[in-house]
Amino acid sequence: MAATDVELPGDVDDETYLRTLRERLPPVFAAFRPEMVFYLAGSDPAADDRIGNWKVSAAGMLERDLFVMSCASSGTRKLPVVIVLAGGYGRNAWRYNARFFSSLLNWGKTIEPPDFEESTLLRYRRVAREIASHELTGDAPAGDWGLTADDIAPVMSGVRRTHRLLGFYSRQGLELAMERAGVLDRLRNRGFEPTAEMEVGNPAGDTVRVYGDRLRKELLIEARLRIDRHEIPGAALLRIEWLLLQNPRESFTPARPPLPGQRHPGLGMLSDIIALLVLACDRLQLDGLLFVPSHFHTATQGRNLRFADPADAALYAALAEATRGLSLAEASRAVAEGRVIDERTGRPFEWKPMPLVLPVTDRLREKVTGEEYERRMAEDAAGYAFALTP
Repeated sequence: MAATDVELPGDVDDETYLRTLRERLPPVFAAFRPEMVFYLAGSDPAADDRIGNWKVSAAGMLERDLFVMSCASSGTRKLPVVIVLAGGYGRNAWRYNARFFSSLLNWGKTIEPPDFEESTLLRYRRVAREIASHELTGDAPAGDWGLTADDIAPVMSGVRRTHRLLGFYSRQGLELAMERAGVLDRLRNRGFEPTAEMEVGNPAGDTVRVYGDRLRKELLIEARLRIDRHEIPGAALLRIEWLLLQNPRESFTPARPPLPGQRHPGLGMLSDIIALLVLACDRLQLDGLLFVPSHFHTATQGRNLRFADPADAALYAALAEATRGLSLAEASRAVAEGRVIDERTGRPFEWKPMPLVLPVTDRLREKVTGEEYERRMAEDAAGYAFALTP
């Protein structure tokens, strides 16, 4: 038996990694002449790995995988290769293997896998197809006697008929949607006993709360929602007036400091809650989600979010450029503490309301991603310049 180990320093980039691989791997094949290859296709060298400190890009990772396969295919015969998934830490680790496998199965054509938010939404939509509308609303299914949960309630005792969240979801339907999506199970796995409640009929919006205990003292999730038909002409949107996701049982750490406005660390379930709200848009035939971020960091929470006004998009791009190199927490604190200076006025920049949308329909997507939007954003970009002070 023999082994070939190659030691590389930290912060290895594409050029160093691939050059070393091209120099050192072919001689191993030539000297050992294997009958079969076991390839541990780890994704921990990737730049976004949560534990590793190497800086290999997605393109570099794919080039590595394909080069290994080419070494096994050179010469007079193709060697059998057993591909085994190895290291890789973080929610995007699987995407490197997905690119590799898609290339193998599509004759060299790589299919870009969906990002975490998109894959979460795809999974939730599959679950939603298995839930009939009457299960969410409490209406009678077609073919029965026409009785609803309200009809069966003890109306003779004067109990008020239940209103529906957003005019659609009954309380039981809301719990069913969260249960089927796995949200409540994820909370249970963390030791919580989730209890949901909702308040409807307030002009400011309907409210959903999920507590972590039966006494309803540990608030985990709180959302105030309403349907907005005015922010973007011709579009009906699900407006998030307020969204709180927190874990009151956890504490902040030096590695995970509080962001502006936070009392407790987050739940780590934003993508799941957004996916549920997108499903509500599907059910209610709404064009998308709308919310106004209260801080700089809350405007960074999704790749598919777009500012409703292209001028706001240009302003935010200038802020992001001024704070480039800072962590999200550091950048958000810099904005909140007035350390980002507007070079036009010489005064600290103050965060202002800038509506963001997550398009669900093609109609809204065209409004906030089309050529006219991009043209206006480019025109406005020249009007913003920010500098960061210590």
